[in-house]
Amino acid sequence: MAAWNSKGDALRLVELAAANQRHVLDTSRQLLSTLAQIPEFRKLDAENCGNLIAILLESPIYTNVGAAKPNGELFCSAVIEVPVWEKQGVKLLDADRHPQMQH
Repeated sequence: MAAWNSKGDALRLVELAAANQRHVLDTSRQLLSTLAQIPEFRKLDAENCGNLIAILLESPIYTNVGAAKPNGELFCSAVIEVPVWEKQGVKLLDADRHPQMQH
């Protein structure tokens, strides 16, 4: 019986973790949709977008927020990183805005 309770506890823990991840993904999707509408991001205004990102990082949810041009060039980030296109598995958009997986 104890083993059965342990399996049930493990299942509940996994379900809780999955629900938490769904919440983080949904929240992040909403954030990115909102950022895409802000003029500083649409105009690739690195200086002013950096100020907005600094405000976002006051939230404990994110450790970094950045924005990249369609070619993958990072133009705004709270933390200096390697260019987006150099990261394994980063999705880039082609000219028709279709996701492309970089290998």
